[in-house]
Amino acid sequence: MLADSHDPLLQEEGRRAPEVQAALRGEPGTYRGANPATGEAILAVARPLRQGGVVSGALRISSSLMVVRRVIRNVTLIWLLVTAACPYLFGCRRFFPGGDRGTAA
Repeated sequence: MLADSHDPLLQEEGRRAPEVQAALRGEPGTYRGANPATGEAILAVARPLRQGGVVSGALRISSSLMVVRRVIRNVTLIWLLVTAACPYLFGCRRFFPGGDRGTAA
């Protein structure tokens, strides 16, 4: 590994990463887990670099999953709020077969 964008001290550890080892064998590799240095959730992808048909190295790119998780959480919360509010905003008859369950018979 020539360089690590997150921590130059992790270059040696990066060479031993399973996704990098897979790329050096000529296979794509992925890793989703915690960054050993920071503990934050990351996704890392490694691909073999070929020169003349022979694997000459690997390219590894990693990215934090914090933003992805935040977006998923926000979309989920919005969906839950809209779903919960729809019967009250538009009337229960539209959402409950057999009429409005919110009124007494």
